[in-house]
Amino acid sequence: MTYFRGVLRGLTLLEELSVVGAFPGNTIAALAEVLGTMTRRRVLDARSNFLDGSSVRCLTDALGALPELRKLNLAGNTLSAAGVVRVAAALPALPLLEELDLSGCGMGKEGARALAPALGACPRLEVLEVGGNEIVDASVLGLDKLPLL
Repeated sequence: MTYFRGVLRGLTLLEELSVVGAFPGNTIAALAEVLGTMTRRRVLDARSNFLDGSSVRCLTDALGALPELRKLNLAGNTLSAAGVVRVAAALPALPLLEELDLSGCGMGKEGARALAPALGACPRLEVLEVGGNEIVDASVLGLDKLPLL
């Protein structure tokens, strides 16, 4: 990871980074360190990295340095409700976010309750993926108020 971190630091113009399944759990902290130096990042795809409490904390702390982020994919991670609460708290730092994928991350009702009001901080949000989270009640995310198409 040390070599990879050095290479990433040098790619300051890189706009899209996909690390699907590449940084299991605690090694994501090293990636989070580098994210702060990559302010042009528009897409971060960190699906299926077994992110848990401490690794989610590192990642969400780094999101504040990515104001240009348009697409964030954390699907398939073991975020749990507590991790989704941390992601929700980071959303105000991402005003340009257009796509957020939190599918299959163990969000549950508690995570959904924290996420719902935080979505207002992302006025450009066009895609929200929350499938596979056993939310059960659509009203938790305010989905019951959406117009039928």
